[in-house]
Amino acid sequence: MNVRQIRVSIETRAMIEELKSIYIKERFKDEQVMMTPGYILNSAYDEVKDIQDWNKIINNALEIDDEFVGKVKESKTQIIRFRLSEDTSKGIDILTNRFSEELGLRVQTGFTAKQILKASLLKRKNN
Repeated sequence: MNVRQIRVSIETRAMIEELKSIYIKERFKDEQVMMTPGYILNSAYDEVKDIQDWNKIINNALEIDDEFVGKVKESKTQIIRFRLSEDTSKGIDILTNRFSEELGLRVQTGFTAKQILKASLLKRKNN
């Protein structure tokens, strides 16, 4: 396991909250469980790691429910500590480099984490 500190936006934190809600319903049948941001990002990465056309994800708009934005809006923390598997950590690094090359920009790890979470949510919303 790798511990990574990633600077994330309010939108990204809201996506984490929305996925947490989904995972609790899917995997734990609404039981009260503690779910770490690392668990959520690891799970999301496992679901979307085979995506080839990331441009569809990057260019696709995602509406996040106000309920989840409200949960994180008051938080002052921009940096989250994620406990990630080796596979997820390496995958994030590979995608960050790929995005940097394809977009012609210096892409931060937070952008990559956001796209992974977004892809997982879009996958569910488009099914």
